[in-house]
Amino acid sequence: KKEKKEKKDKKDKKDKKDRDVSGDTGKHPKTRPVKLEICAGNGDWAVAQAKQDPDSDWVALELRHDRVYSIFSRAVCEGTANLCAMGGDAASVLRRNVAPKSVTHVFVNFPEPPHHSGDAAAVNEFHLLTPSFFRKVHAALDTDGRLTLFSDNHRYMRDLAKTLAELAYAAGDDNYEEKLGEPLFSAEAARPKDLDDDATASFENIQGIRMYKGVPGEGTGHLVHEQSYFDRFWEQGARVERFFVVVSKN
Repeated sequence: KKEKKEKKDKKDKKDKKDRDVSGDTGKHPKTRPVKLEICAGNGDWAVAQAKQDPDSDWVALELRHDRVYSIFSRAVCEGTANLCAMGGDAASVLRRNVAPKSVTHVFVNFPEPPHHSGDAAAVNEFHLLTPSFFRKVHAALDTDGRLTLFSDNHRYMRDLAKTLAELAYAAGDDNYEEKLGEPLFSAEAARPKDLDDDATASFENIQGIRMYKGVPGEGTGHLVHEQSYFDRFWEQGARVERFFVVVSKN
């Protein structure tokens, strides 16, 4: 018994030493909100949001390695300690690396449409925002978590709004027994940036999903307006109209 007690005391001392070195006091603070930008480009937008929102943890996810490096470099140079740069295919990352109900808000800014050539029959095999992808986003979102889409392409945003509106709980989805057949997402009220305080935000109703015209403002999760690389790129081509959609997990 004495020998067992000595071993236990040694183990307890080692565990305490390990905690002291790692800074783990054994008391875990309340989980911070996690906000994820998908297709983050060079990180301009995500870094700006993270700096404005020190009480949340931000993740900027990008496929291209050079852009991941740019995001990381920007975050370090600007002292943005609450932002993580992640590289990988968004659909795979959501499926394999993001825990269910772990993300507070997902953002996709200027997604590439499958018909960017102007041909209605055009197909882009790398098209990301499919029904399957949105189901993965839904699984990653916490209760009442939100998704904000922002684009300069009116036609594509209408298509995405229609896709979101048609998604419903099915076998295999979380809580599908209780919500079978109900919509996965619900429309959220929002306001474009710089809209007069006494003005009413107008929107296009697409099967119950609201599509607003303008730059995302109140209720969208966009905390500060920061032009992304894609935003500046499209403005050079005189494409200055902007549209956004905000939905929450039903």
